[in-house]
Amino acid sequence: ISPASQTKPGDDVPTDVATVEHKDGVPCVPPAEQPLRAAQREADQLGLTGLCNFGNTCYLASALQCLSQTRRLTNNLLSNTADASHAPHDTDCKVLKAYTAVLHRLWATSSSEAFVPREVKTAIVERTKLFEGIGQQDSQELMAVLLEALHEDLKRPSQQSAHKAEPASDADDIARADAAWRTALATDASLISDLFQGQLRSRVRCTDCGHVQATFELFWSLPLPVPGNAPDKHVGLAGALDLFFEEEI
Repeated sequence: ISPASQTKPGDDVPTDVATVEHKDGVPCVPPAEQPLRAAQREADQLGLTGLCNFGNTCYLASALQCLSQTRRLTNNLLSNTADASHAPHDTDCKVLKAYTAVLHRLWATSSSEAFVPREVKTAIVERTKLFEGIGQQDSQELMAVLLEALHEDLKRPSQQSAHKAEPASDADDIARADAAWRTALATDASLISDLFQGQLRSRVRCTDCGHVQATFELFWSLPLPVPGNAPDKHVGLAGALDLFFEEEI
């Protein structure tokens, strides 16, 4: 995939759309300008449709392709089993609808040319102006915004009476962590939190008196460090997690 070259007035390909040169020389253009191919794809080829860049939007394409491989989320959205009936009225589920449309094209049983995910970017920009324009952005930041938007669109009704009060201040960490987790499940849960949510415990120890204070934080992603001095130049997931959880002094 390469940025589209400048075109003359009257050309078919917009100047802000990336192109992909195929064997037949046909460029990659938005869905409305190029129909799907009729040939059927094998099951192991589903989900392998490409996404075109428009400008430097590879950060968007990589996030969408990565998230689309979360099979439980994708299957729920493609089968219309995900419930968006409780979404806030001010969202109109625009991100959810646009992302689901992308999934339908990525996982279409009929062979499809690569396409431009313009609608999902427009829906995301309506939530945050950070991703306006066609410049390069951070893929992790885009993923966080996308997950938050999908979470809001798929959120279940709050069950305020279903969770108990916070445990006493002298309760052990396990009891406090469990209480925080149950509160989140009762008041701020969705298919997204079911699949991605975890919980971190952070403990701070006073070097003078030895007092330890523990706090608990929910997360959907972890910014894992990648060591640059690995002797074999290979870093596994376990090694990155070990670095993330190293004690800081």
